[in-house]
This record gives sequence, C-alpha cells and structure tokens, in this order.
Amino acid sequence: MSKRRFFPFFILILITGLAFWARDLEATYPASPDFSLSSLKTNFAESSTSPGRRLALLETLDRLVTYERYYRSVYGRYTKVLGRIGVSIPAEVSHLYDIRVSEANSDRLLITASTDGQAPDRVTIDHLYRVQANFTIPVPQPEYLRAQAYKQLRWMVASSGDRSITPPDELGVFHGYFHYELRHDSQGHSVPFALGLKPPVSGMELEYDTTQEMAGTVPQTGENLRAPNPDDLQGTLEDAYLAQRIFRGEYGRYARSWSELSHIASFKFSDRASVEGGEVPFGDQTAVVDIQESQNRGPAGKGEEEPKPLVPLVIEPIQGQGQSSTGNF
Repeated sequence: MSKRRFFPFFILILITGLAFWARDLEATYPASPDFSLSSLKTNFAESSTSPGRRLALLETLDRLVTYERYYRSVYGRYTKVLGRIGVSIPAEVSHLYDIRVSEANSDRLLITASTDGQAPDRVTIDHLYRVQANFTIPVPQPEYLRAQAYKQLRWMVASSGDRSITPPDELGVFHGYFHYELRHDSQGHSVPFALGLKPPVSGMELEYDTTQEMAGTVPQTGENLRAPNPDDLQGTLEDAYLAQRIFRGEYGRYARSWSELSHIASFKFSDRASVEGGEVPFGDQTAVVDIQESQNRGPAGKGEEEPKPLVPLVIEPIQGQGQSSTGNF
C-alpha cells in the first residue's frame, strides 16, 4: 500500500528531473539553423537585394525616367512599353526585379519595381524622379555621379558656343552632388568645371575635355524589345528621330553617325541602309527631311518585273515635339 502511495511522487520527481536536464542540454547545444524553404527564401531575398544591387536598380530607374521624358518630348505622352524608349535594362537588375510601368499618360509616369520572397523590395519612381522605397536609399557610386556631371559639362560647352541654348536643370534620382561654373584657362578661354560638394564625391574636380565626350555614358547595346514594324524604313526613321532627341539631350548636339545613335539607344535601325547615302537623319533642325529608298536589286531576271523608279520618301518630324516636360530636350 505504501508503495502505491509513493509511486505518483516518484513519477513527478522523474518528470521534473527530465525537464531540468532538457533545459541544460538546450543551453549547452544551441538549436540548429532553420533550413526550411521559407527560411531559404528569406535569406535569398536578403542576400540578393544587397546595397549594390539596389543601387543598380535605382540607377536603372533613373535612366528609364530620363528616356521616358525624351519619349514624351516626341510623342506627347509617356509609354507603358519600355522597349520603345531605347533603354537596355542590365541583366543583374532584370533577373532580380520585376519592373513595370503602372501609369503612363501625357502628364504622369509611375514605374514600379519589386522582388519576390518574404522580405521583398518595393520601389516606385515617378516622372519627377521622386522615389519611394521600403529600404534606405544607398549612397550612389562616384562613377555614376561623375557621368551625370559630364552630361552637365557637355551642355555648358554647347551653350557657351550658342547663346540660344540653355543648359537643362540637373535632374535625376541623385542630383545636387556637384557645383558647376565656368573658369578661365591660361589663354583666357572659358572652361566648364564641376566641384564635388558632398560624399562620395566631396572635393572631386572635373574639367570638360573634348577628347572625353563619351565619358561616363552607358552604352545601350541590349536587346531591343520594340515590336517589328511592317514598314522597316518608317520604323527606322521613327527610332532615329527619337534617338536623335536622346543624343542631343545627353550631349548637347545631334549625332553624326549611326554608331553614335546605337551607343545612346538600343534600337536596331534595321533598315538604315535604305536611308539616302546611309547618312544618319535628323541631324539638324530642318522641318522636313527628304529620304530616298535605295534599290539594292540588280537587273530584273526572267519572270521578274522591272524595278520601279525611285520615289523620294518625305518624312516629317513626329508631332508633339514641343511638349517636352522640361522644355530643354
């Protein structure tokens, strides 16, 4: 009888001892890492969206808005089809971020970017370069800021030779990092100059050099997503017209060759050979450009029709060119 009476107490003491032993064991051997699928997704999201990749995203969004503004200066509105504006998105950005134009009309542009996972990045940017993000904006790269500064210096050179040209205001996600002024060299010539005001370019001095005209620009050599145009020549001319606007906005002058246009915009210009003389069109401010299609075929063979006489093709500048959002494109 006494054995039965003490048995519950024995069980209670045993359970209490096991509890204390388990607690001590937990303190001695920490829990192993969580290798669940949800944990892997979270860790991947955190590692993939490092400050460097987030900075690459912001630089890409900055460029997208700039090219959208060039597009609007030609067509009078923004577009939801990013393949039409001539920007190639870096693979490191496109593979990680889903970038979409959620709103595009004549007055407003809104681009969104996001990642997947339990800790996703969410970013929006509008036509005024206003950014909203769920993470702290990283410090820009000196190379990117230097490229923006060279753009302003190029415009200062263009305006110094033509008083009718007014350099555009410095715009973008990252602006206000340089002070710009004209200084005189030993021969009394005015030389555009930029001085870094804050990190990471504090104290940096940049002086425009004609041998470095393309300095800091990002070649747009990626795949063009523009839908094929049934009229290749007309599509080439439209792309060339927009590319000339972009080139002038970036360099303060018009492009003198197809290679220069290809450097600044990702258009393919598939029918450039049909442009008279192979010369790049819209390189001046004439109202109407006469373009003659080339005839590459030889004499008509048996059963073929004789080639028709060449007919000049008149291409007028695209309407809406005066509707620039800044008035300086």
